[in-house]
Amino acid sequence: MIIKKATESDMPILLKFMMDLQRYEHMISNRVRADEKTKNMFKHFIRKRINNPNYVFLIAIENGKPAGIITGWKEDVSNAYKNKHIGYICQLIVNPLFQRRKIGKKLFDEISMEFKKMGLRELKIEVLFKNNKGIKFWQSCGFKNLYREMRKDI
Repeated sequence: MIIKKATESDMPILLKFMMDLQRYEHMISNRVRADEKTKNMFKHFIRKRINNPNYVFLIAIENGKPAGIITGWKEDVSNAYKNKHIGYICQLIVNPLFQRRKIGKKLFDEISMEFKKMGLRELKIEVLFKNNKGIKFWQSCGFKNLYREMRKDI
């Protein structure tokens, strides 16, 4: 397996995995959109940021096939925190056909190294409350709860 930095030519791969994750999260919560507007937003997001050095787009390739992606960026946080800049991991998804091969962990390790090269020393993720599989994975990577976001319709 290899992990490579994505380029503009990899947009279809990134887009497919991002939408797969959106559809999965939409099944968990109806607050998450997974429609054409979402797809267009992702296209714009990728196009605008793929060459920005503060953003990381990685693809895992297994036997010549895309097996998963991880994306993230350097985020500025409030001066109220120990670290003014942190690495924010936005998306991690592994194709179900390639799961249970430590690909998610390898992608996480690789993005962690990329963030360290940027001088970052803290990482942040967000995971849906009902995504037990995701929560278990991130906890196995050493993440701990800091906040609980709550929402209510009005």
